[in-house]
Amino acid sequence: MRLFFVLFIVFFSSINAFAEPNALLGEAIKKNLSIDDNLPQEDKLKAYQEIFNLTDKIISDYPGSDQTIKLLSNQKIGEFDTQLIRSNYINELTEYYDIICETSPNFLCLGFVSLKVGQSGCESSNDVRSIVDAHQNLKNAIDIFSSQQDDEAFVKLALDLYRSCLSNSRFIATDYSKDLFATDLVKILLKLNKEGTAKATIQNMKTPAFKVSGILALSEYQNKLFDRVFFERLIKFIKEDVKDINGSKATSSLALAEDTFRRSEFVIKIGDIDDLMRYSDLGEYSSKCDPFVVRSLVQRIFNFQYNVATLERERRGYDKNEISHISRSIGDEYGLDACRKKSEDTGEYSLSTMLYGNILLLSKESAKEFRRGVIDEDWTSSKQIDFAVATLGNFEDLFKAEYGLISSAKGSGVVNFEILLKSNRALFPVYKQIVNFGDVCESSKILFQRIKGREYYDDAIEYIINSESIDMNKKHECGDSELELLLN
Repeated sequence: MRLFFVLFIVFFSSINAFAEPNALLGEAIKKNLSIDDNLPQEDKLKAYQEIFNLTDKIISDYPGSDQTIKLLSNQKIGEFDTQLIRSNYINELTEYYDIICETSPNFLCLGFVSLKVGQSGCESSNDVRSIVDAHQNLKNAIDIFSSQQDDEAFVKLALDLYRSCLSNSRFIATDYSKDLFATDLVKILLKLNKEGTAKATIQNMKTPAFKVSGILALSEYQNKLFDRVFFERLIKFIKEDVKDINGSKATSSLALAEDTFRRSEFVIKIGDIDDLMRYSDLGEYSSKCDPFVVRSLVQRIFNFQYNVATLERERRGYDKNEISHISRSIGDEYGLDACRKKSEDTGEYSLSTMLYGNILLLSKESAKEFRRGVIDEDWTSSKQIDFAVATLGNFEDLFKAEYGLISSAKGSGVVNFEILLKSNRALFPVYKQIVNFGDVCESSKILFQRIKGREYYDDAIEYIINSESIDMNKKHECGDSELELLLN
């Protein structure tokens, strides 16, 4: 009899748990059916708000339910189509606030502009840059709506649109790309103190590495201590529990590295860095170009290089020479060139990370500009090399030491530009820099021995003739009669 009673309670509880999200969904469906052209615009807006209040409650209160999974993945539930309802709501909302903002403009109006631009961007996006921009516009809308402490429904609407943005775009959404944007969504939700919805989002992730990122964000939100015990526990978790499929271990380790440098207070030893760089196998992503994977990985590696180079001295359990080695070698460990297009001189991210690691050791400001160019403007490899050579050119003795004109200079044991400077890829920017130093003999040697016959030979001649660093009226003795013919 007792066993029967226990089974009855369990059975009744499971029915009740199933009924609750269904009951909420039923209310949302009923409310949606009440919206028609005869309803005044303000009443329509109120009805839409109530619909999304109900769906938000399903997601936060019943994170494991079938209804939540369908709502988070923007699936239709019968005739209840959240994407269509959301689109109709935004159209009504922006039309309503366009009128208000024309007569009484305020900061909140920027939120509606960002919302509208974000929605349009989601639907029209066909490359990585545009889909990232669309998500950023929606993040801006969320920030504005939450900072103005206006109607909570606006925040929820922007959040729902953010969730559905990728699936509404022209991209074929993969688990990786969906979870990539979901990781940002977790941080947004925690910032809004929506811990339940953040947990539901983490639970529905399919990519192990992004689950780790979500867990790290949640632990920070909960003010959990990030000590060495916590660090080693996560290192062990990645080693034993994260499957090494398509870079999951590598990406998990890089995510942990970001939080370790930023949140912990213990000394980070070279052994810790070895643990964080232990995995680099990206599986099929090493040969198959997924721009979301490559872009995300390059950003994480840039973060790793920056954190290693800028960590405060008292927490640094490694010396300056080791910084140089780590910063240079980390990019070589990963298959970053899967999206490289030689014909367009783009996507050579192994070169980007090598250059960034070296530039960081010269100038943090220059490194910041270089990173912006690579990530936000898709600089070609040639432009990246030009920038790196010009940055090194600000340190004349170091440049000459790396190129081999002098034996050594301060910092020549740390940076490593030598291979780049002597390569044909850097030939013209190196030549221009040596001309800028006013070194007529060396620049003429490069001009007539290495550049002559190349497509930019005429440009190189014009550059030296027009250079303000070289006195054209002075007799230059270099033992090169061809130069004398050119300059006199």
